[in-house]
Amino acid sequence: MAGIYSVNAQLVNRFCKALLDLAIQNNAVDTIQQELQKLGAAIEQSPELRTLIETPILRREQKLNAIVEILKKSGASGLLVNFAGMLANNNRLNLLPEIVGSFAEKLAEMRGEIAAEAISARPLEAAQMQQLQTEISKMFAGKKIVVTSKVDPNLLGGVAVRVGSTMIDGSLRTKFEGLSLALKGAA
Repeated sequence: MAGIYSVNAQLVNRFCKALLDLAIQNNAVDTIQQELQKLGAAIEQSPELRTLIETPILRREQKLNAIVEILKKSGASGLLVNFAGMLANNNRLNLLPEIVGSFAEKLAEMRGEIAAEAISARPLEAAQMQQLQTEISKMFAGKKIVVTSKVDPNLLGGVAVRVGSTMIDGSLRTKFEGLSLALKGAA
């Protein structure tokens, strides 16, 4: 399985770099970033879209036509429509969710920023996002921190923050799991 992961990681990296290079050449970096964020959110929220992207049952042409139509109707740029079409045409549409995340990371790296993701049970308010950004900035002095938020109702409460490969978990779910383990150990 490790071999499959490394091949997929290499493909994601290659496709992501190609998309970033095209976005730079077409002066559309911010547009592509925003469109990818919307697409990533849509993939997370729509089981039908996830199925389209992940299922091996649909033929290449079906996936190609569907993703192109979805992106056109959403008002996506021609660059993103063509890129997703190319992925579908090469049977690589399943890599799209990873490419979305990788693009944000590569763009942040190019701009000298550090991307952080705040995961909470409910949407965070602007003041909470600002406070998180300030606290994370203290940990990474001299770097600009860009915090995005994601909602995961399974957390119950609190917040978990991912910065690169580091996870700072202050969620209630994790605290309850730790308490449960401690109680089981004491019994």
